[in-house]
Amino acid sequence: MTDIKLIITGSMGAGKTTVVTAISEFPPVRTEVPVGADQVRGDKTTTTVALDYGAMTLEDGRRLLIFGTPGQRRFDFMCKILARGALGVVILIDHAGGDPAGDLTYYMDLFRETIAEAGAVIGVTHTDERPNALLQLYHDVLARQDMVLPVFSIDARRRDHIITMLEALIATIQWEATTVKPIQKRRLVAACQGILESLRARCTGLLWASVSTKDGIEIVSVGELANEKLSVMSGTMHALADGIVAEASLGACHDIILDAENGRIVILSVREGNDDLVLAGMASPETSLGLLLSLCTSACDDIGRLTFRQAREEAPQSTAA
Repeated sequence: MTDIKLIITGSMGAGKTTVVTAISEFPPVRTEVPVGADQVRGDKTTTTVALDYGAMTLEDGRRLLIFGTPGQRRFDFMCKILARGALGVVILIDHAGGDPAGDLTYYMDLFRETIAEAGAVIGVTHTDERPNALLQLYHDVLARQDMVLPVFSIDARRRDHIITMLEALIATIQWEATTVKPIQKRRLVAACQGILESLRARCTGLLWASVSTKDGIEIVSVGELANEKLSVMSGTMHALADGIVAEASLGACHDIILDAENGRIVILSVREGNDDLVLAGMASPETSLGLLLSLCTSACDDIGRLTFRQAREEAPQSTAA
C-alpha cells in the first residue's frame, strides 16, 4: 500500500476542516479553539491552531493522508512543518473573502517549494456568496506567476466535489518523490515490528508503541491501543519540537515526555541511521517513567543501527578503476 501525503491549506474560513471531515474514513484529528467575537463568520466559531488530520483509501489501495493547516497567518510555521514530505497541496480560497486574489498569491508563495516539487490544485469556496465575481481572477494570479494549475469551484461540504478536485491533483503527483519509498517501507515495517514487539514484552504496562516519520507517516504500531492517529500526531509533534528548540538555539531535540493523568507518553528521535524517524511509547500510570524512557531509548538505538545498516546496504558500491 502506498501512502500519499496531501496538504489542505488556505485562508481562515475557506473550509479546510470541513473538507478533511467530509472525506476522512474516520473521525479526524482536530485542534480547534474558539475565535474572538470579531472573527466569527456565520456558524464558524472556532479555528485550527495546529492541524487537522484524516485519511481515505482509494479504489486501487493507495491511501491519502490528509493534513489540514491552520488558517491564521501567525501559525505559518506550522504550515512549513506539515509540508514536509507532502506530495500535493490543495489551496482553498474563500471567494467571498476580503482579498481572495491576494490570499491565493500568499499561499502560492508560502508553499512554493512544495508545489514546485510536487503538485497543487486550487479549490474556490463560498462562490454562492459572491456570484458576480468570476473565477478568471485566480487564473490571472497563476498566469502572473507563470503557473498553470487546475481551479475548481467547490462546496467544501460535498464529498463528490472534493473527490473530483483530489483526482485532478493525484493525476499530477510524481510517486518517486515519496519520503519513504514502498520497498524501503516494507523493509522498515518488518524490522521495526520485531523491535516494537520486543519492547512490548519487556515493558510491563506498555499500551502502545509506534515508529513514524516526522512528516506524519506511520511505519508500524503495536499494542492494544495501536492507533494511526496517535502515530501521526507523535511524528508531527516531534517535528514541531524540532522547530521550537531550533528557534531557542538549543540544538537538536531528542526526547519529548508527556505526563498525563492516566498515563505517560515518550516520543524519541532515532538519532542514528535515519533522524526523520520517531519512536513513541505509551504506558499506564503504574509503569515508571524511568523504565519506559530507558526501554524506548534502547529500542530507538536498535532501530537506528538497523536503518544505518540498511542505508549502507542500499548505497551504490564504488568500483576500483
